[in-house]
Amino acid sequence: MKRIGWYAAVGFLSLLLTGCDTKASPIIEMLFGTTDWVWNHDLPASDYIPNFHRKLPDAAKICNVKLLGLNNNITDGGEAAYFSSSDVEAAQKCLKREIPQGEFGTIERSEWNKLVKEHPGFPTPLGMIPEQVALPPPQSGSE
Repeated sequence: MKRIGWYAAVGFLSLLLTGCDTKASPIIEMLFGTTDWVWNHDLPASDYIPNFHRKLPDAAKICNVKLLGLNNNITDGGEAAYFSSSDVEAAQKCLKREIPQGEFGTIERSEWNKLVKEHPGFPTPLGMIPEQVALPPPQSGSE
């Protein structure tokens, strides 16, 4: 009986630590483009994700991560998506498989908390990002 109680205590502590780990885990950052048109190039951008408004939540669900929001102020047509997970390594592997166009990295939780505190409205919810960003074609010749 004592041994079962000890295993139960260890299991409870593991669950408790896993819960704490989620709050301390780094944030997964994915950089990608939202336009299929690239200056002076006849091919789509390699980081272009068509229908990203549907694909990002689908990938988050498949990978069992939380989509925190986006930052659409990087460049014209450039985005960053942010995800959280208690198992960052497994989450990144899954997200890379589901969204291969993204370039993945992490942001330490302290830096993330600072960004959220200093920039009201950050990160931008997915529904607030325009679905298509159209860029004007480059001007040929001098102006």
